[in-house]
Amino acid sequence: MVDFTIITPVYNGEAYLRETVESVLSNFDPDLKFEYLIIDDGSTDNTKNILEQYSENKLVKVFSVKNSGEAAAVNYGLEKAKGLYILVVNADDPLLSPRIFKLANEIFKAKEKVVVVYPDWEIVSASNIVLETKKLPSYSFDVMVGEFQCLPGPGSVFRRSAALKVGGRSTLYRFVSDYDFWLKLSLQGDFIHIPEVLAQWRSHSGSTSVNSKGYEMGMERIKVMEEFVNYAKIKKTLKRKALSHAYYHSALLSYFSREVPGRKWMLKAFLIQKGWIKNADIRIIVFCLLYPFSRYLLPILNRTPFINNPIKNR
Repeated sequence: MVDFTIITPVYNGEAYLRETVESVLSNFDPDLKFEYLIIDDGSTDNTKNILEQYSENKLVKVFSVKNSGEAAAVNYGLEKAKGLYILVVNADDPLLSPRIFKLANEIFKAKEKVVVVYPDWEIVSASNIVLETKKLPSYSFDVMVGEFQCLPGPGSVFRRSAALKVGGRSTLYRFVSDYDFWLKLSLQGDFIHIPEVLAQWRSHSGSTSVNSKGYEMGMERIKVMEEFVNYAKIKKTLKRKALSHAYYHSALLSYFSREVPGRKWMLKAFLIQKGWIKNADIRIIVFCLLYPFSRYLLPILNRTPFINNPIKNR
């Protein structure tokens, strides 16, 4: 029996792949049984040659598939996996600590209703400098759904059986398939937060989430919540709150792209909520409502050292 399957989907990941693979192999817990599946999603760079170096390692299995996107690659790994529990490690995010396996195993064994455990994590630069530490709250369905906060992030471990039950990751989304996945799993059982920094996410120029903050991402944020609240049996008040926050978080993308209808989406957020949006930032609201004129104020605000830009890092 295999305890953990680590899945790494990779597409043209030559820049960080070797570092990631080595970090995974060096962080196995000797008291548990592992397998490491790497899914080469049709890479055209040096990825294949890098992976060939691990062909003699019995714990590593490399699969080459036609390029179909990250979600499809992860799903392929789920089908091939033998582990009870799954950890997805992206090709550019090194694994930080073996403790995630020990703690996750203890939680899953003790609590049968738990389907996901998630730790705190760090944002690191291309050169592994820690830029920010994400200290997450304890799990709350109301927060994850109602406030549009994707609580599980890097280092999250889930039961394979639950993942297969919801059909794995959706291939219909480019930007929010992970959030969609966690939303669906939230209907299958409990989530547990591990209050330790046990994972990393690398911010670099090639990252999709860094480069693609625009209209398409905003539309996916809205659509994923609309679809979820339509089939999930939740209260009307929570449904209204969830949709309102989805539009709110989509509207703020107008900072990054002129194509985003920030004012329209912000107004809709308030119309749906029929009141004030919880945790809404008045500066973000003003920016969106005064868009595009507010763009001309940004250079002035950004040069003012005592004014923090509330949108830039979202």
